[in-house]
Amino acid sequence: MREEAPFAPRSDLLAVPAAVLPRRESALRHFRETIRLAPREPLVYNSLAAIFAQQGNIDEARANYRIALRLASDAGSQHMMQSIRKQLEQLPQNGQKE
Repeated sequence: MREEAPFAPRSDLLAVPAAVLPRRESALRHFRETIRLAPREPLVYNSLAAIFAQQGNIDEARANYRIALRLASDAGSQHMMQSIRKQLEQLPQNGQKE
């Protein structure tokens, strides 16, 4: 029997930011509360970063992607690390909006 990685990315979880974008403020509150309850879950920081990026808050997005990357690394999730790195690379430089 093959054991799954503890933080293997799931498409339904990674799709969360797109579903909550119309209600960003309540989504931000939700993710911040989730971080309080599960501070070592990289998907939460990844989702929070995606919302910040959509808002044009690139510095906050970058900071949260970096936290997600560190936590994914700690969990040994190579697939998630690749995904987060790609998202980081797509952010505009110097915190500027696209």
